[in-house]
Amino acid sequence: MKKTISICLCVAVLTGAGIFIGISEQRAAQKNEAEQPSLESVEYVEETEMAPPPELAESMAIPENYAYVIYEKDGVLMVYEKDGKTEYFETNIRVRDLEEKMLENLQKGIYFETEEELYDFLESYSS
Repeated sequence: MKKTISICLCVAVLTGAGIFIGISEQRAAQKNEAEQPSLESVEYVEETEMAPPPELAESMAIPENYAYVIYEKDGVLMVYEKDGKTEYFETNIRVRDLEEKMLENLQKGIYFETEEELYDFLESYSS
């Protein structure tokens, strides 16, 4: 009896996670479509005024209002709450499958302000 309940609970959780991921994918796609600039809205700056590339800027600064941080633990990505100690959940994303730049960022921690940003990131690496 307990085994049947456990199996049903597991199926329900996996189904809910699948639905959540599907909704996140739709939101991300809609957000990307809305953020595509038209040619008229693109601003050009001189080379002397250029900011560092976004990925470099992101890796240099820790967001002030982050809620989640990802570190490596036992060869996989582990999501922690803001305190960096309380485990939120363990992913199935293996560190050995990540690019060198991502491994460098992982040593400092990868920070997310919202759960949506966190799941969008994880979704892009779980495929």
